[in-house]
Amino acid sequence: EAKNTASAAADTVAEAPAVENNEKLREVTGDMFEKLSALLLGELRSSSEDYVLLEQMNALTAKKYSEMAGNAESLTEFMKQLREKYDSFQPFLEKIDQVEVGIQSLEETVMQLDEYSKRLEFRYRQL
Repeated sequence: EAKNTASAAADTVAEAPAVENNEKLREVTGDMFEKLSALLLGELRSSSEDYVLLEQMNALTAKKYSEMAGNAESLTEFMKQLREKYDSFQPFLEKIDQVEVGIQSLEETVMQLDEYSKRLEFRYRQL
């Protein structure tokens, strides 16, 4: 009986640290899960915020491209109007070119007349 009592006492002493270790293990494990949960929630929040930021950036980019498309359309319309105005002025430009050719011809004639009048004057003075 003494052996059984001593053995039972030893088992009780051995169970006490095991129970303490189990409780400590549960406590540490619970703490680990809480911290891991907080870490994962933080990562999820960060990812969620990144997606929100990307969504905002995409919206701004879409708005900017829409503005650029509007500007391109306006420029295209403006160029079309300029082309129409240029085409409407084309007959006048052709007339200006014709007048310029006529003026050049007149200038040549004036130069020839000037030379001729100088020769006549020179002959007249010789007489």
